[in-house]
Amino acid sequence: MNSDKLSLLIYTNETFLPIAELSTFEYDKYFSDIDIKKYLVSNNFPENDLLNYNNFIKINSEIPLENEGRHFAKVLIKALKKIDTEFVLFTLDDLFIINYIKKNNLQLLINFMVNENVDHLSLMSYGHNWDVMNINYKEYGIPDNYFLNFNTSYCHMITLQPMIWKTSSFIELLNYNLNISLKEFDTSNFKNKKGENRSGFSSYGYYEIDNNFWDFGFKHCCFNRFYENTPYSFDDRPLDGDYFLFLWTEVIAGGKFNFNRGHNCKIYLEKYLQEKNINRNNKLYQNFF
Repeated sequence: MNSDKLSLLIYTNETFLPIAELSTFEYDKYFSDIDIKKYLVSNNFPENDLLNYNNFIKINSEIPLENEGRHFAKVLIKALKKIDTEFVLFTLDDLFIINYIKKNNLQLLINFMVNENVDHLSLMSYGHNWDVMNINYKEYGIPDNYFLNFNTSYCHMITLQPMIWKTSSFIELLNYNLNISLKEFDTSNFKNKKGENRSGFSSYGYYEIDNNFWDFGFKHCCFNRFYENTPYSFDDRPLDGDYFLFLWTEVIAGGKFNFNRGHNCKIYLEKYLQEKNINRNNKLYQNFF
């Protein structure tokens, strides 16, 4: 893996630092064979912070929390401007990686993004009838039609799930959306370069008026859900099933440990908390139960 091409960035905030500590441990463990810089950004780290974030470099943006998470973009930009790699793998603190990343496939994805000039690769997969990417798949050693071009009207084109961005493109998008809320980000409700917003999306998940709304010139793509090993949801696959890059699970929902996410997540979380001796009596984690 070419360490000057990619960094890993985990986002957290001052109220979730105990979760961030757990998350960085898991990413350190499952990225142990990957020689890349790893960063943890928060709106704030307290001066007396005694938590151990393992091999992650802390970035303290020193930005106050805002309602609806409207500090989010401003915090991210401060971190992204300190990252010197062409691409960044971005994720949240409560999305725990659960197995070893496949190093060769990660390198394949970076080669793909460089060669095909991709700005944003969602690590999710979708089964919609979108255009497949017209590329030479044999060059990358993967099956034909493995990648889809996003329909840019889709409300979950850009979400808070793991994704790889060209760093400069991510900064550009956020600079035009400094006050975006977490919900708006998670539903691709961005302003374009002209400062325009789109109207609400339909029950099918598409913004009703697009009309070439996206004027950034970015190339957005994702995995084709037709293939069983492409990522979608931890709960939609066997626990011991194959995977292309890595699997993750959302351990927090609504600020609490997410025992209702799905069957696989519940099994994983109950086992994980027991192994770590994390319970309601542990003051560090009391607020998450």
